[in-house]
Amino acid sequence: MDSNNINKIQEPRFHGQASFPQPIVAGFGSVTSAGAKNDNEIFHPQSWTVVKSSTGVYRITHNIGHLRYNVNLTVISTGPYRFINLAAKGVNSFDVYTGSLSGLTASDQPFEFTVLLNM
Repeated sequence: MDSNNINKIQEPRFHGQASFPQPIVAGFGSVTSAGAKNDNEIFHPQSWTVVKSSTGVYRITHNIGHLRYNVNLTVISTGPYRFINLAAKGVNSFDVYTGSLSGLTASDQPFEFTVLLNM
């Protein structure tokens, strides 16, 4: 092993490909079922906003300005059989739907999100 490379992190690669592009975390946060930023958790950047428009429907507004991003969502449920999905993705916002699998109905659920930029 080359002693000059011992402490260097190797860039990940898929078999037969050059390098794998590393995403950048653009934002993350925790949202209450009422559609507010969860003050008990980190919400970054603070300039992003969240609004609950109806039962189980939330919009997070950001300033990314393009569609080259991914949204990871996790519902925080106190009961079983809850769902969350990315309903729409725009250049400056994305919509989240939450609900209950019992009857497939919309319901207000707290959730967490992470937004990754694809560079």
